[in-house]
Amino acid sequence: MTYHTRAAWGAKAATESRPISDSLRGVVVHWTGTLVVSPLDTVVAVQTYHQQTKGWWDCAYNEYVDLNGDVWEGRGLMLRTGANGTLKLNKQYVSICCLMGPGQLPTDAMVAAIRERIAVVRHFQPQATEVLGHLDIRPTTCPGADVYDLVKRRAFEPDSTITVAPSPLDPLPYAPNPPPVVQPLDVLGALRAEVDELKAWQVAHQAIHDG
Repeated sequence: MTYHTRAAWGAKAATESRPISDSLRGVVVHWTGTLVVSPLDTVVAVQTYHQQTKGWWDCAYNEYVDLNGDVWEGRGLMLRTGANGTLKLNKQYVSICCLMGPGQLPTDAMVAAIRERIAVVRHFQPQATEVLGHLDIRPTTCPGADVYDLVKRRAFEPDSTITVAPSPLDPLPYAPNPPPVVQPLDVLGALRAEVDELKAWQVAHQAIHDG
């Protein structure tokens, strides 16, 4: 596993931040929901959209994990997420985002990395034992059927031995020589749809998003 810090992937500075709660309940697993060709281009595009288009403090997620099992620092595990839909939920759960979309399957490397990150969360907050899919806390299809199946099977528990190795006939997680830039409209279009869905849900429940 390679850990890509914000500095390594060229993250812009957050405009504001809040420390993580000292009474976390667990981790919520998300996905980007679009075909990811380049993890680097995707994390950059997500932060750009969240900050410049939505006016949020930073990218919403604490961390990202790609299909190769590499971890990409988002807000970081010590700062409150902005991805879970309400201020209350953002205080209660860390968010980990799978860098994948429809047509891409989770890999053993991705699952192993998420297990490791969940173990890190529990190291400093042992009571944070819940592992949920985004759809467990609000109406959405995130994190996709395949990832959510793993959530339900408790495959992300640090001591789990469940494997999800793809068939030899399945394609590689990412193209050997991916193009340098993901088509931004594909990424941003899906993110806008996600945000619109979130807004509708928040209005219905008089929720507050914390940035």
